[in-house]
Amino acid sequence: MKASRTDVALLALRLVLGAAFIAHGLPKVQHLNSWATYALPGIPTWLAAAIALLEVGSGFAMIVGLGTQIAGFLIAAEMVFAIFFVQVPHGAVFVPATRGTPSFEVPLLYLTVAFALLLMGGGALSLDGLRAGRASRGGRGRR
Repeated sequence: MKASRTDVALLALRLVLGAAFIAHGLPKVQHLNSWATYALPGIPTWLAAAIALLEVGSGFAMIVGLGTQIAGFLIAAEMVFAIFFVQVPHGAVFVPATRGTPSFEVPLLYLTVAFALLLMGGGALSLDGLRAGRASRGGRGRR
């Protein structure tokens, strides 16, 4: 199998997005109540845990490329929520004109990358791509 430039680009997007979501999600899993109290006051503990696990699980799925489109949808949905229900109500703008002004630039970038992966899938360099290749060969391995 020869990977195309598109496959390499999709791999790069998946690796960076996945690593970022694992890096954001692990501290939330480890300190569930403290981050939820700060970021989302009044949120039920089960929902805070679901968000934290979604980040770690989706991040891992992105890195290996398994369920890429589902993970892309979940990440995109979380970023829409984060932008419109957390960032903007706290005064965030797209690109701040002054230092110290909150920004939703990074969540919007995550949303954009997740949306692209939702539409395009993980590519040939993913477990999804490997499964699709086997399915197209009737499950018989390489010819």
